[in-house]
Amino acid sequence: MEDYLEQLVEKELPLKMEDAIGSEGSGMVWENGLFVYRTGKPLPLRVVDDAIRHTREERAQHILGKHS
Repeated sequence: MEDYLEQLVEKELPLKMEDAIGSEGSGMVWENGLFVYRTGKPLPLRVVDDAIRHTREERAQHILGKHS
């Protein structure tokens, strides 16, 4: 299983980090083993609050069952 997962990762990831980053200034940075899009600007609090609320609602529906 480990070999299979390693092959999948190698297949999907570029051979060189420079190839993956693309053009300079794209906003994509490598952090903790993941590419993260960074704009240098914080998200509006409303966006963060909406995402958290939506996630909590989905989790509650999953746990409690979907009641319409």
